[in-house]
Amino acid sequence: MSLKKILIRKKIRKYARQSGFEETGITGRSALLIAEEFEERIPVFLSALKNAGFNPENLEIFVCNPTKFQGDHRSLSDSQVNMRGRFKDEQILESLAKPYDFLLCFFEENCYAGGLFTARAKAQLKIGRGWDALSLFNISIQTDDFREFWEEAFKYLKILKNTN
Repeated sequence: MSLKKILIRKKIRKYARQSGFEETGITGRSALLIAEEFEERIPVFLSALKNAGFNPENLEIFVCNPTKFQGDHRSLSDSQVNMRGRFKDEQILESLAKPYDFLLCFFEENCYAGGLFTARAKAQLKIGRGWDALSLFNISIQTDDFREFWEEAFKYLKILKNTN
């Protein structure tokens, strides 16, 4: 592991300890952080999100560690993070400045930028896939199947929606 990744991981731990449940009120904003290999499944996900009663127009989509990234979505890569564990990209900093209703995080553990974004983001609910060694998520879903992940996540999102 490189020195930069060690330092970023340390920052992620720091922010994860400081964050917790954020009572932000309903903002209408949400985000999906997804691994590049699942990018082609985003249209199906957006349709399911709409059918579940959520507005996909308010969803920010970040593709983690893209290599051949060609989509309309924003990228989130380790090259956007400096040695001190801070984002260099102004748009990402603007996104982090505003609270979210929820974050859905389906990316690999080696996407340190995704972990850092998740740790720093203010959100009522952070749902992620199984490898939550850094305690980034309020809810961790143990699966590598994206469809199974979002079907399970929608159960929690409906509860969030009904309680607000």
